[in-house]
Amino acid sequence: MSDLDAAPVALGHTRWATQGRTTLVNSSPLQVGQLIGTHNGDVDARRLRADYDLPRATGETDTEVLYQALDQEGGVILPTLDVLESVVGRAALVWTDRRWPQLVMMARTAVSPLSVAVDTEGNLYWASNPGWFRKAARAADVTIAEILMVPEGTLMMIDYSSGSPALVGDRRFTATARAKDDRLAHIVAYRGFSIEDQVADEEVCNHRTLREPQRSRAVSAPLWLSPSGK
Repeated sequence: MSDLDAAPVALGHTRWATQGRTTLVNSSPLQVGQLIGTHNGDVDARRLRADYDLPRATGETDTEVLYQALDQEGGVILPTLDVLESVVGRAALVWTDRRWPQLVMMARTAVSPLSVAVDTEGNLYWASNPGWFRKAARAADVTIAEILMVPEGTLMMIDYSSGSPALVGDRRFTATARAKDDRLAHIVAYRGFSIEDQVADEEVCNHRTLREPQRSRAVSAPLWLSPSGK
């Protein structure tokens, strides 16, 4: 516990395996290139592989593919925003970059909630469900001063170099969901949420939704157009 107490940042994740087996290589936090991060959600990994010509992944998750794309951009903000805007699906992300060790990056694309809390001592916490902060605060005898639901299409940069977290950047991009993400939101995004917290999060939802491809229906040819000519 002494190492944890001394660490400026701690990342953890309770995984609901939407892609890939429940093995260590697929479990967050993942180290991908220079990045170490977590991901709550489910994104179109095939699209990312095609858009960014990514190398073969070690594991089987969309998380690794998404962080490969982010790592490939070298920690530069504008290309990072381009990657986030190209994501199709649900993603709440928190990562650190060894090239910029004093920073923690937080991003939310579509649907998957990301909440941030600050306690009265200035410590910063993040989670999917803001209800976690209240439970953890009671257990640890901590007083939460503020809880923020991060809007969809947001990238936040938190600087820890002074010893206390400070927001040093806040950029916006367009978040994109699939139709199935909207249909499953009450299960995959808001499971365990109070009604009040769900309403608060829905107020900061602004994603666009891709239409599902229309399936063509097979039409029987009239008898007079049959190949036999009969």
